[in-house]
Amino acid sequence: MKAFIFPLLFASSLTMAASDAPLQRYQCDEGQSFTLRLTSPDSLELLSGWTFQKLPQVISASGAKYSDGSTTVWLKGQGGFLEVDDVIVANNCTLLSADEPLNPIRATRRLA
Repeated sequence: MKAFIFPLLFASSLTMAASDAPLQRYQCDEGQSFTLRLTSPDSLELLSGWTFQKLPQVISASGAKYSDGSTTVWLKGQGGFLEVDDVIVANNCTLLSADEPLNPIRATRRLA
């Protein structure tokens, strides 16, 4: 029984470690943005809707490139871009600092 429980606990701790990785938010030209977290030295997870999409690191000439063949995140220094199906959907993106506040959504009219 102990032989079964230990691997199960170990696997769940690895899953929790990945989900505890800090989120990184990139703000891009024309108001686009994307959020990701580095889960290991050779992969990251891109926030897509309410779930994370795992992207393994692939060979790049410069910077760090992560792709599943359809979705690609390319990071270099504090910048990067997001590409989906060979179309750049978020360009000239800059990593926001962790202490930079996010702009809250405000109501368009005042409630009485």
